[in-house]
Amino acid sequence: MQSPRNRNQAPRSRDVLGVPRLPPGRATVAVNRLRALHGRVHASAAPPPLRIMESLFGMLDHRVLVALCEAGVPDALHHPTSITDLADQLKVDRALLHRLCVFADTHGWLRLDRTRRVCPTRVTEFLHNDRPGGWRAWVDFAGGAEVVAAVQALAALLIASVAFVARRPVGWLRPSMSIRSRVSAAESGSIRSPPISRYCRPVSAAMMIGV
Repeated sequence: MQSPRNRNQAPRSRDVLGVPRLPPGRATVAVNRLRALHGRVHASAAPPPLRIMESLFGMLDHRVLVALCEAGVPDALHHPTSITDLADQLKVDRALLHRLCVFADTHGWLRLDRTRRVCPTRVTEFLHNDRPGGWRAWVDFAGGAEVVAAVQALAALLIASVAFVARRPVGWLRPSMSIRSRVSAAESGSIRSPPISRYCRPVSAAMMIGV
């Protein structure tokens, strides 16, 4: 863990970006390509069903990171602390905090050691409110009501833009029907799908966060 710097001192590149100095453009491009290649290799190693589930559960990353910061965990975490002590300090539910920390541990936002104590990581430092660079402000912005409402509105727009999707049609999948015929049939209500529960089962929140 790095020692805190005096507020009167100009922040260093390491304090703002986490690297000793700003890398040149070519190095940044090369690193981004390497990370993209690593991501493709990682994704291809999983079967299609798992890749689908991982994509769906990605929405939890946003909510858990926002919740973690709103609870004040990064600012309160300066040394290994038990879940009980941290929950008492933050005045939050211990069980819920434990679930947040378990999920955060999988992303490296913090770390759970062998004794299940919560430990800060380099990422934890960058989530402090007073960290140079304002990275915590991005979390607060992404968790704002306006951003959440905009994402929900986008999803509603994509669904409402095609009437037959909202009506859950099945017949429009027939290859013999033209696109115009499928839309017309769906808008008239002549095509409807069986209950969606026949094809899927709910997944509990505990499974979604891996606890």
